[in-house]
Amino acid sequence: MTYGYGKAFEADPALLSSFIREARELGKDIRSMSGDFVAATQPTSMWYGIDDEFAQEAGPQAKKDVDYVVSALDAIGDAFIGIVDGHLQEFQSISAAQGRAMDDITQLKSEIGTVGDKSSGKH
Repeated sequence: MTYGYGKAFEADPALLSSFIREARELGKDIRSMSGDFVAATQPTSMWYGIDDEFAQEAGPQAKKDVDYVVSALDAIGDAFIGIVDGHLQEFQSISAAQGRAMDDITQLKSEIGTVGDKSSGKH
């Protein structure tokens, strides 16, 4: 989407549609990162030990840290997808407005020959 000159506003539906497709893929990638993170940390998940005092102290904190990263990645993914959904709504609105404008133009073109014709009711 671009802004035109002065008060004019111009939108590029093809560019916006392309952005939405690419952004949806990025949103999926972001969401999959949390699962990838957990899988990547799994081999070292017991680095603190099993049943000694240090393990009892460090284990819950390590789990909390992993959960924090996962929830942060999920929140980022959700926010990103929300942004994409907003652009999709914008795109749909632009497309509907353009469709209505084209219909109006077609209708007005068909009525040009009747302008000033007293029998048509248009003067």
